[in-house]
Amino acid sequence: MDIADGAEDLSLEEILSLYSQPINEEQAWAVCYQCCRTLARKHRRRNSKTSGSSIGNLTRRIEGPGDVRILRDGTVKLHHQDSTDKYRPPNTSLEVIESLGIMIYKALDYSLKESEERELSPPLEQLIDMMTNMAEKERDRDPCPDEGYEATEEEEDEEDPNTVCNVKGFRDIITLCTSHLPSPSDAPNHYQAVCRALYAETRELRTFLEKIRSAKENLRRMEGDTREEPGRDLNELQNADWAKFWMQVMGDLRNGVKLKKVQERQYSPLPIEFQLTPYEMLMDDIRFKRYKLRNVMLNGDIPPRLKKSAHEVILDFIRSRPPLNP
Repeated sequence: MDIADGAEDLSLEEILSLYSQPINEEQAWAVCYQCCRTLARKHRRRNSKTSGSSIGNLTRRIEGPGDVRILRDGTVKLHHQDSTDKYRPPNTSLEVIESLGIMIYKALDYSLKESEERELSPPLEQLIDMMTNMAEKERDRDPCPDEGYEATEEEEDEEDPNTVCNVKGFRDIITLCTSHLPSPSDAPNHYQAVCRALYAETRELRTFLEKIRSAKENLRRMEGDTREEPGRDLNELQNADWAKFWMQVMGDLRNGVKLKKVQERQYSPLPIEFQLTPYEMLMDDIRFKRYKLRNVMLNGDIPPRLKKSAHEVILDFIRSRPPLNP
């Protein structure tokens, strides 16, 4: 799926398609939190207006990752792909939460084979299980509901969100996502930073893949499509392969891979890996001498055809990005 140059937002569907891999658990927590914040604001606006609310303020089920759009600053907006001017009755909060849980589960399961089953951490598995079963449990618990009543977010705040039976709205899911962090007060900034990093890294990956594609085309023209060796090399790696290596390099940078033991980073209230772009993470390590860069030569000579590992190619690309501001 093509991602437009300069796009101010990316859909989660575009991100999944580019990586050809599922999101990780921290990204799942962040998407859930940010979506519920957006839904809670929309819910409040709808309740504060008369029955003549615009169609855009009505809460609707999330049909898939294409409905979730991540902005450059890490905020999230919901844009239903099948939006029309035709009026549709709004869904209840429980129905929307259920659809969000299903969407997140599918994003965590994206591209996995039927024989593969992803193991989730108990807290995330419990959250998704609760979200995807809330509407059904609510129907079973209350066979004669008041059709004209739906709890407001203010009323939901008064409930204890620590048990499944008392979770009734978006604010309760937000509270559960907040309690996932060691410091709950960091939740707004942390989860926005996670989504911002997801956006930035996806844009960087797309730029990287474009450079790889261009380099392949130039190499084919120079070599006239002749190959000295039939074996698979860097030129034969597909986008999915590069995306996989890209994620490995990002993971190494986040986990603080060091070639020399040095003084630890100064304490930061939020995980530094989500405060910086890939380039900034690498340059931060270089500036504080957490990496020692050296020239590498193969067999004592620089070969006519550069034979670098995929990881080295990616690191070279990250180093080539715009410099840090002083």
